[in-house]
Amino acid sequence: MLILVPDLHTPKFCMPGMLEEVIIVMVRIRWLYYSCELNLLLAALTMYQRSRKLRDIIVDPTSFVSLAEDQLESLSIAINALYLVDEKSGWILVPVMPDSVCLLSH
Repeated sequence: MLILVPDLHTPKFCMPGMLEEVIIVMVRIRWLYYSCELNLLLAALTMYQRSRKLRDIIVDPTSFVSLAEDQLESLSIAINALYLVDEKSGWILVPVMPDSVCLLSH
């Protein structure tokens, strides 16, 4: 039995091992919806987020090539969608959190 928790950005599933595959399919569906609605900025953001998720799940050397190709495709689609958006608003802002704080002393 598959149970969805209503959250558009990070769906949670009861079946272990399928989360990554389902997220990838859901992101493609969301990208298609935004593209059909001509909201190319959200379509670009969706594909950028997909590439970030793919980066996080690449841990197995056997699946590296296919997941890296999917990540490259996602980034290419995001760049192309941003190219079609007005130059003033064609940006994706991503908050950056430092991994660790380094203090330099003499």
